[in-house]
Amino acid sequence: SVLEILDYQVILFIIIFSALNFTYELSINAKEYEEKNKSIEDVKIDHLDNCIEIDINYPKLTDKKNENINKEISLWTDNWIKETQDVLDDYKKSGYICNNRFELNSRYYITKDSNNLLSFYIDYYQFSGGAHGSTTRKAYVIDKKLNKKLSIKELFKIGYDYKTVIDKEIRNQINKNKEKYFVDATTYKGINDDAKFYIKGENLVIYYNQYEIAPYASGIPEFNIPINDFKENFLYNN
Repeated sequence: SVLEILDYQVILFIIIFSALNFTYELSINAKEYEEKNKSIEDVKIDHLDNCIEIDINYPKLTDKKNENINKEISLWTDNWIKETQDVLDDYKKSGYICNNRFELNSRYYITKDSNNLLSFYIDYYQFSGGAHGSTTRKAYVIDKKLNKKLSIKELFKIGYDYKTVIDKEIRNQINKNKEKYFVDATTYKGINDDAKFYIKGENLVIYYNQYEIAPYASGIPEFNIPINDFKENFLYNN
């Protein structure tokens, strides 16, 4: 009937309008995120031949006061590429015919961007033969006002025993999933001053690279510790 046709057209209009509005909101949100992160630029390195595929993407901080951090990232990345290419060259000298192409891949992820803190990590994936590749994670937590890469102790008030809080939570999480870790990980000794970490949302994330405390199948072990657990002793709540 005419009424049924009109009802159908109204419903169709509502669906189309909602979809367009949702798409517009996504576009606005993406634009706001892009504008918010103008402090970071992409650095890309691409190469492909019969023996190796390189697909590198890592961040560069645009503020010249962070040049030391940029140098640290680029130097580590360049050395990583060179070491893999040196291995490949040695293989070639031994008669390797590149029947299994090497791979180097990296991507970065911004996990916190507030008024005073920028946190991100870069995952570096490498395949150079064997059963599988390996991933190395490098995390950076930066005080945006001091333009300084922070160590874990610099997140807290001087004299605060943050290690006890973190170690207790990590032990609890390991004991809940013992099968994911090496046997000796259940006798976890605790973090040290060189602990690897980043900030994600309202959590401090302590992580270990592959094979440090768990087998390959467990990936990169991460332990989320709520920042609220540290109360007023955490210096970067805003």
